Amino acid sequence: MITIGTVYLISTTARHKIHFIIENHTVLLIVLSAIIFAVIHITNYDTRDLETYLKLVPRLTGGLYLGYIAYKYGIGKSYMMHTINNFIPFIYLGVMRWVLH
Repeated sequence: MITIGTVYLISTTARHKIHFIIENHTVLLIVLSAIIFAVIHITNYDTRDLETYLKLVPRLTGGLYLGYIAYKYGIGKSYMMHTINNFIPFIYLGVMRWVLH
């Protein structure tokens, strides 16, 4: 990503090619980024069985949603949605610990 970003900033030709790819293959790029998003989240689990892989389906769906948000509204909004999504269970667990103790 750093290399692509550097080339993007330095080379006008590369910038035009990157824009061309994004504009003409948006759906493919969103799907690929969602698959990568889901695969990265496999590290949340200790085992690698069918159940673990099925648990990645919501991550894939979330990745598609976040990719669409990034495309439509910008990467900052996508990061914000991901943060909110991760913060909700954190709050729930904190409240449950407080209630149970």
